[in-house]
Amino acid sequence: MPGRRTPLGDDSVDPWTPSLTSEPVLRDSEGPSTSRNGRPAMVRRVQRVGVSSLAVTLPKVWTDSMGVHLGDSVRFRNNGQGALEIALYRDGHEPPSESQPVTLVVTDAPTSLISNLIRSAYVSGQDRITLTTHKGLSEIQREEIHRTATRVAGLSVVTDHPDAITLQVSVDPTRRRLPSLIDHLTQLVQHELSLCRRALAQQSGVLLAPVPSIEDDLTRTYLLLCRQLFIATVDPWVGQKIGGEDPQLRFCFHHVANALSAVGDQVSAMARYLQACMQSACFSGPSCADLGDKVARSEELLGLTMQAFNKVSASEAHLALSMIATTHDEFDSLMVIQTSGRRCTVLKQRLVSRLITIGELLRGVNQETLERAVEPGTAARTNGQVVVANLAD
Repeated sequence: MPGRRTPLGDDSVDPWTPSLTSEPVLRDSEGPSTSRNGRPAMVRRVQRVGVSSLAVTLPKVWTDSMGVHLGDSVRFRNNGQGALEIALYRDGHEPPSESQPVTLVVTDAPTSLISNLIRSAYVSGQDRITLTTHKGLSEIQREEIHRTATRVAGLSVVTDHPDAITLQVSVDPTRRRLPSLIDHLTQLVQHELSLCRRALAQQSGVLLAPVPSIEDDLTRTYLLLCRQLFIATVDPWVGQKIGGEDPQLRFCFHHVANALSAVGDQVSAMARYLQACMQSACFSGPSCADLGDKVARSEELLGLTMQAFNKVSASEAHLALSMIATTHDEFDSLMVIQTSGRRCTVLKQRLVSRLITIGELLRGVNQETLERAVEPGTAARTNGQVVVANLAD
């Protein structure tokens, strides 16, 4: 890592422009260390060059692999938190980092596989995706490609030929910050839960009509967030722009996004069960009121869990974990609900099972928050002290 240049009496010099010695490849005499991501890192001593500049040498392994020669230029970028990125810079241009267009040959592939491949290419950072076959795309395949494109944020069909369809991604990776995407996922799941609670309170399946469109929005947001996380991993500048420069934080975001997406799946299934229950004459009485209370409790747990995650609050995460444990104990009695019809009994038990699964998913998020509260990066920002409220167990 190059040392910071210290100009004397020259305000026109960029303070983040490091100075380099004239030797393109120097010694690797300093001992190896370990970076935060666990990969080996070289430790170099800062040396003085001339009167006002500081410099370090470039590792031979890197210069050999990149083909660095005397007179070549390198670009430095301040990535924050004491990190400095280095990249080869020849003829005024950096080496191209854009993803290469990908062609998916989907001859005889089922539509579900085609849809999954498109989403996977999108998440992995591909900007241009072409789908083709050895014998022309079938009408069913073409319909699935167009349908999938409408369900992925920023993905559109740019060419449509009998033997190939090309999709283009037009998403600016710096436009949406990771915390805002997490917040949007949370709001969508909360909306679904509130609809289920209101449907139980009013015993009206009509209230559940918006759930499928909310689920589509949740899927689009989840895929976009996964794409942003991938791009932030390969491009530190993007990571800095969207709040994902810390590898540990990116891992946390990914974990929480997966949990929220899974919670959304559980709530969507609950909505389908509720609609089936609304058609049964036995859907009434205290048992339904109890279910409504438990859905409201899941809403409360989701809000508390995500508040704890956003604030990195060990106290609130602990409180949420305690509430989950108490709620699950109460679910035991609901799992043996007796009603006049076997079909309604099974549906209600499935609802309770979904609520239990939601609690387990939120338990994982709260455990993640506890780990974030004490991990080295967080502790370093608070001088090694993690202060928690005096909450009773």
